[in-house]
Amino acid sequence: MNIREKWLLTILTGVFVIQAGTLVYGVNICAKVKPTIDIHNVCPGLGERFDGTFGTMIATTLALLTGTSISSVIKPKKEPKPKPYIPPVGRT
Repeated sequence: MNIREKWLLTILTGVFVIQAGTLVYGVNICAKVKPTIDIHNVCPGLGERFDGTFGTMIATTLALLTGTSISSVIKPKKEPKPKPYIPPVGRT
């Protein structure tokens, strides 16, 4: 595994950590709602917002990681140098 792949995996790990922390914080804030207030008024579509926010970051990081892996496996083939033309020696 090269340095670029390690860096991309670190970014992916950071995205997961941020996502988990934000989700825990959001659920904690929504759990402190007074019984007289409807939970849907305080935290509407909590799951959909988290999915939309972090889905793009995760997809982008995984796409970069996949592209890096593919480019390290597939290397362009070097074309052989053409042989110089040597005319045949005529027989007399």
